[in-house]
Amino acid sequence: MSAKLRRFPYPVESPAAIDCYLCSLKKNDLMIKSFLTFVSVFMATALSAQWCGTPQEAILERTDANKLAMAPTQRGAIKYIPVTFHMVASNSGAGRISVESILMQVANINAAYADQEAIFYIDRLNSFNNDAVYNNPRTSAGFTQMDLREDNNSVNV
Repeated sequence: MSAKLRRFPYPVESPAAIDCYLCSLKKNDLMIKSFLTFVSVFMATALSAQWCGTPQEAILERTDANKLAMAPTQRGAIKYIPVTFHMVASNSGAGRISVESILMQVANINAAYADQEAIFYIDRLNSFNNDAVYNNPRTSAGFTQMDLREDNNSVNV
């Protein structure tokens, strides 16, 4: 069997062409070695350093202290939670939820959260007619209309 000779990517006309080809291989080898060295140094630094500069133990201690500070100090205190209901209908006024249905929803949610000592109450009934919100509330027009009517001091339903 005869050994296959490797062909140069360009015609070999002189020894200078061979030297040039070998020089380009050395440059590629040097670039690869440089890249691998950079990646190695970067990974060693990244693994040994703390990115945020704060020891993790300090963060965990502060988190525990914050949890304790947020714990309710008064057991048995009832929390009153205001709710704004947005009663949307089409432009013709058709399809609006009834006030009786809203009262039933509030009664059901109060029953569900009775053990949490929370009482939901109707802060406001916002009634308006808008086809964009009624037909497809997830469009940008629907979001915009609801954002304009949002009550920042209560739960919006």
